Amino acid sequence: MRNQVLIASVRRALAARVIQSLIDAGCRDLFVHEASRVLPGLDRSTYDYSVQLGQGFEPMVRLEAVGLPDEIGKWTSAIRAAGSTGRHGDGIVYVVSPLTYVHISEGAAGPEPVADSRPKPG
Repeated sequence: MRNQVLIASVRRALAARVIQSLIDAGCRDLFVHEASRVLPGLDRSTYDYSVQLGQGFEPMVRLEAVGLPDEIGKWTSAIRAAGSTGRHGDGIVYVVSPLTYVHISEGAAGPEPVADSRPKPG
């Protein structure tokens, strides 16, 4: 089965509970990045102003993980359950299928990712 990539952006205030929810759902290799969302009409109570950007922006957290489709489905549900406040702009989840991959340490490439061979905890 082919791995997929989950990319999610959530409001910074929701990030801790979303991350914990992903861990509880079995996500064991998660990348977390600080991000900024710039768009017109931001809620003044949630945004900062950046002189560098010359814009108001909302602090966001970007999450990335790789897993099999059934794992990605479980993680997407976990993000929605933990990250939804019912307000527009809580976040978004993308699921993509990579076309190729490269193992940095080995330099080998292939048309699709190989399944994770690491032992599963528990």
